Amino acid sequence: MITRRGIGIGIVVVGIVLFGGRVVQKSFLTAASRLAPRMPIIRQGPHARHPFLQWVDMTSQQHGWALNRSDRLLVTWNGGHTWYRTPAVDVANGPSNAWNATHIQGFYALNKRDAWASTAGRKQAAIYHTSTGGRTWTKLHAPGVGWVDFLTPHRGWLLTFEGVAMGNYPSHLYDTSDGGRQWHLVASTFSNNPNGGAHRDAQEHPIPSTFKIGLTFQSVTRGWIAAEQPYYNGRIPSPLLYTTYNGGRSWSAMRLPREPGVGSPSGSSPEFFPPIGHKGLVWLSSSPFTLSSHLASTQQMVWYRTTDGGKRWYRMGQIVRATVGGNGHSSKDVSFISASDGWMLWSDPGQHLWHTVNGGHTWTTWAIRAPDHPEVRFTGINFITALRGWAISVRGQLWATIDGGKIWTPAVAGNS
Repeated sequence: MITRRGIGIGIVVVGIVLFGGRVVQKSFLTAASRLAPRMPIIRQGPHARHPFLQWVDMTSQQHGWALNRSDRLLVTWNGGHTWYRTPAVDVANGPSNAWNATHIQGFYALNKRDAWASTAGRKQAAIYHTSTGGRTWTKLHAPGVGWVDFLTPHRGWLLTFEGVAMGNYPSHLYDTSDGGRQWHLVASTFSNNPNGGAHRDAQEHPIPSTFKIGLTFQSVTRGWIAAEQPYYNGRIPSPLLYTTYNGGRSWSAMRLPREPGVGSPSGSSPEFFPPIGHKGLVWLSSSPFTLSSHLASTQQMVWYRTTDGGKRWYRMGQIVRATVGGNGHSSKDVSFISASDGWMLWSDPGQHLWHTVNGGHTWTTWAIRAPDHPEVRFTGINFITALRGWAISVRGQLWATIDGGKIWTPAVAGNS
């Protein structure tokens, strides 16, 4: 991810892609959506005593979202000192069991007020929407669970996870024009959609059946799916980006310049700054190809930039690091606040931050410093300004910086 306003977890996705808040545009509900039944309103949940965070996305110095190690969504109103559980749950069993939360499968925050969480309850899939920054929530029915992406409080998309079949990762894409109350099938990985009808564009250019790692829409017609397919049995990895020009009805491969000798690349879907602007970034992570990938001794991160809304992408720069004993399981995370200004966390060996002010063309780096806590190790970062940022430690605790990442201190008294 680059910034992490949107995530997909669970069945297919382990990474986070996440992507800055959208500019809210005026939008009007259709007559059908105005007649839609009222959905139940659910209040903010109880205090999470020991949150054990694995991901954080702060929208301001006080308000933000987090995911705990049970894949359950939390919200804070006081800079991370206290976290509250959210009602992304299956409440069909009644109020007494309403806070036995189900796992979050996808999450997207449009701004400080509007956010959506895709969940899989014991009885049915659901999407929860808040327009109050997490204080109250509306439970919406959904055709499946997966990635969620919204342009406005009304217009959005859902890319579902359908499990794994014969090495393929089938998916369906739905859109909504009323904030998620009603969803309409747009395309599928199959030639025929699950409702029995075939779409001509979907037959010719369906959603790719490869492993999905991200969904981004820049406008009502232009969007991207980030996907990856590992090197397997002599097969060269497939393109990592697919794009649509017609709102998702058909998809085509977008080839980025591929590094020579690179195997099993993975990356992000594009992020644009502002979200409906023309400047954007994509990053890729990979290891030099070997017959035994676990023996690779280096890993690299490569950045690509666009200034025309994604029509052309240019390689900006790269970071190459050695791994300890061929271990490729180091912690990596990326957070950009603009098309130019961003940070990357990379551990193993040691623990360092990288900072760029030119979109990844050049980087400065330093070892992470946490006075009085030299043993702390971070797994995730999130910046909201050039100076203010947060990090998650391997123990699931929140840390903060006010100098751009040079010095880190516990965000909550007693964190260590």
